[in-house]
Amino acid sequence: AFALGRIFDFVQKNATTLAVSEFGSRVLQQVLSTAMEIRANPDGYVSQCLGEGERETILAKLEVVLGELASRTANNNDNDDDDEDNGLATDRIGHRILKNLIKIENEFGNSTKGKSLGDFVLDALKPDIKRWAKVNRSAFLLCSMVEFGAPNVKKELLELLGACRGMLTSSASESSTSKGTQVLLKVAFGS
Repeated sequence: AFALGRIFDFVQKNATTLAVSEFGSRVLQQVLSTAMEIRANPDGYVSQCLGEGERETILAKLEVVLGELASRTANNNDNDDDDEDNGLATDRIGHRILKNLIKIENEFGNSTKGKSLGDFVLDALKPDIKRWAKVNRSAFLLCSMVEFGAPNVKKELLELLGACRGMLTSSASESSTSKGTQVLLKVAFGS
């Protein structure tokens, strides 16, 4: 259990770098999923192995790491392509780690006392949701949030997408529409 604290310190300092690395994202996912398990199961085996105060420390660090990843989700450049310059939402590896972590968080029942990863990501993407719904990788990230996000995240995201549904469906008829946008429309609205 002592090692988990030290590993989490490393992850906290290097979360963004790990999120865009093929191998690093695996490490990040494993460490964060362990922390999510600790959060969801306070009486579970891993939680029981932690020393006095370690659980609370790890959970506080989890909140910081999730916030850091979300702050890197969208760089809000004017570039509408899948590109590393647009943040984790459009990064080749970064968008996958966010999708996987949202799904893992769902598997643990979204039993968060703080904000879920979906809350953080939605806060980052909300100001320009129309744009992010049209970009391929970020649209797939939004799909994951609709499918696996916490109930409050799903509800708010569906309301936001509903407000721009007309624009998305009219652009979906164009051949240049991303696969992510097409899948998002099917997942969110069944169309």
